[in-house]
Amino acid sequence: MKKIVLFILLSSVTGIFAQQIEPLSQFAGRYDYIAIGNTMNVTENDPTQDCIVLTTSTAELTLQNNQTVIAAYLYWAGSGQGDLNVTLNGTNISAERTFNDAIDDQRVFFGGFTDVTSFVQTSGNGPYTLSNLDVSAVIDDYCPTATNFAGWSIVIVYEDPTLPLNQVNVFDGFESVFAGNTQLNITLENLNVIDNEDAKIGFLAWEGDSALAVNETLSINGQILSNLPLNPSANAFNGTNSFTDSNELYNMDIDFFNIQNTINPGDDTALIQLTSGQDYVIVNNIITVLNSQVPDATVSIINTTPLCLASLTEVTYTVSNTLGTDPLPQGIPIAFYADDIFLFTVPLEITLLPGQSTQQTTDVTIPAGVPPVFTLVVVADDAGGGNGTVAELDEENNSDSIELLNPSPFPAGDLEDIFICDEPSNDGVVIADLTPTLDIAQGDVDNISISFHLSEDEAIASQNPISPISEVTLTEPQQTIYVRVEDNTNDSCFSVTPFDIFIIYQPVVQDIFDLSVCDDTSNDESALFDLTEVGEAIVGGQAEVTLSFFANAEDAQQAMNELQAIEAFTNTSNPQEIFVRLENAEGFTCEVIDSFLISVLSIPEVETLTGLTECNEGNELATFNLQDAEAQFINDLSADEFIQGYYLTQADASFMENEILMPSQYQNTGDPQEIFIRIGRNDEGACYTVKRVVIQTENCPPFIPQGFSPNGDGVNDTFDITGLYDIFKEFEVQVFNRYGSTIYKGNNDIPAWDGTPNEGLGGNELPTGTYYYILNLNDPDYPEPYKGWVYLNR
Repeated sequence: MKKIVLFILLSSVTGIFAQQIEPLSQFAGRYDYIAIGNTMNVTENDPTQDCIVLTTSTAELTLQNNQTVIAAYLYWAGSGQGDLNVTLNGTNISAERTFNDAIDDQRVFFGGFTDVTSFVQTSGNGPYTLSNLDVSAVIDDYCPTATNFAGWSIVIVYEDPTLPLNQVNVFDGFESVFAGNTQLNITLENLNVIDNEDAKIGFLAWEGDSALAVNETLSINGQILSNLPLNPSANAFNGTNSFTDSNELYNMDIDFFNIQNTINPGDDTALIQLTSGQDYVIVNNIITVLNSQVPDATVSIINTTPLCLASLTEVTYTVSNTLGTDPLPQGIPIAFYADDIFLFTVPLEITLLPGQSTQQTTDVTIPAGVPPVFTLVVVADDAGGGNGTVAELDEENNSDSIELLNPSPFPAGDLEDIFICDEPSNDGVVIADLTPTLDIAQGDVDNISISFHLSEDEAIASQNPISPISEVTLTEPQQTIYVRVEDNTNDSCFSVTPFDIFIIYQPVVQDIFDLSVCDDTSNDESALFDLTEVGEAIVGGQAEVTLSFFANAEDAQQAMNELQAIEAFTNTSNPQEIFVRLENAEGFTCEVIDSFLISVLSIPEVETLTGLTECNEGNELATFNLQDAEAQFINDLSADEFIQGYYLTQADASFMENEILMPSQYQNTGDPQEIFIRIGRNDEGACYTVKRVVIQTENCPPFIPQGFSPNGDGVNDTFDITGLYDIFKEFEVQVFNRYGSTIYKGNNDIPAWDGTPNEGLGGNELPTGTYYYILNLNDPDYPEPYKGWVYLNR
């Protein structure tokens, strides 16, 4: 079915749709086609001129005496909803199929189709008049927009014995291209392009105007068509008839184009593209004519004659072009196979005309490795691997086969390619020992001679044998060696079998080193190792190599039990030897085995330093300068030791996690609290050390001011005893006036005295003067009360 790639109707159109271009019929034989027809328009559409459309017009059919009508299809079309009953040469005809399309609701168009094969076969040559095609009732509505038209055409497929074999395909439908749908893509399917010589394509299109040529093109497979001077490439639908060379087929086109250079043998589809930036054009039918005149090669084996101890067989066979319709050219390849093994090709010695045959004889050397019983296959038009060189009528009848015995004395066909690792220098030069290959070539067969050669010609001519074969210097990455196996009783009876020697790059361990890590806090001699650190050094930028890790040398040699999760590998012994295998990424394996040690170093015991103490700033919190602890050991550090950081736990110090970022202004989170200091070493052979310091707070004596000024200026507005609140949480304070009366009582839950009494009368601001206090800290370290005076200054 045809594939519509782009088709857009204006949004105002309702209920009317174009009909897709689809296959109607296909003919194969010595066929071609012609199209006749005529327009009902007397002039090209012009809104400034009188609008006249006739109801009758005539066209002439002129076929040669040897041309016979095979099929004839009548098409007619016009503006409006449709006149589907017309008259052809006085015979009334009704549409068997109908078409319709529209620009919008006011401008609609119709088409009709009837198979008139028997009518044309009976009527023969002469004038054909189509009448009663009447669109006059609606034509005035179309004239202002120059879309008034009517016309008819007959497509005639005919047979001519002088023609080559062709395939004629007729497609039809009713699809348009115009300013509202500027491109129409139509895929023609079910084609069979065997030969593109003289291929052509024809169209019936309606409503084209020669005066409108805005991006109006017709192309096939991306190539724009033209047939100058009648149809320029930029004005494809201009009211012309290619069969009569007329340019007065107003508002319709009956044209054909040569497409020899736009399709290729083997194509089964073709992409037709129409474009128009203004003119409204309807495509009604498309006809392709494709050459199908081709040869047909067949082959038949007549007999075989074993020669040279049956390893050489004379084959006589016939190549024919019995069913072909075109000559089978001289020189096409004829392929020989032993079972599925391609042997060689020979050319066809002469050109075979249709119906002709020829006999040829070819000597076939059966290579070593072919089974004792095998099938010899001969294929005409085969360049090897089933690839033909000419298009044929039937591609499946080209071969013949026969079963043969093969007691060949030449086992050299069993030879395998040799791969040699280029070690240790990777200089591209290796020394190869071909003695094992000689033993394989000899097999169990006696009375044969074997020689090795650097070229096939030298092997066939038995010249320049390689000697000695135990030390052959090779300098090419791939060297083909040819083995000649000769029958000692008949030096003309021999076989030549090639094999290849490949020099393979030998991976090299670029660098390797031992790994050591410090144990964790458990000192259990078990730790995590990232083996990729060593792996990257081993590979060292070498491309197309793979590296794997193993627990022992045997596993590495056999490439089994590869270690996994090498980014986080846990050792199983201490120290532990890890084996690596570095090899080619693909193909033949060249490998190198090496090893390195991983070790877990013990961590020294944690040293406890003298603790740090700071005054409690409230709730057992204080700000510590942890670096004060460094004075206890800084002078004892060696030149390769340095402080790596401060941590809350020993585990954090071991793994260097959660480091304290500002140790000089650290606020404790517990009281007391442990802090761990990690001392690193530049010497990789030694572990870090950890020192422990305990920090804690103490309740320091409070500071009692001797005066305050509760005047609301935000400065010194309360009797604020520093170092008291949230430190001595059980404290009690009393304030007295000069008469000994209690005017204020406070504790940790009561705000500091602001000069207002909360005892006695209360509520009034006390005057400037001296007042007396008693402060009981209720702390065992401070059993005696603090007594004194404070001056209140308003």
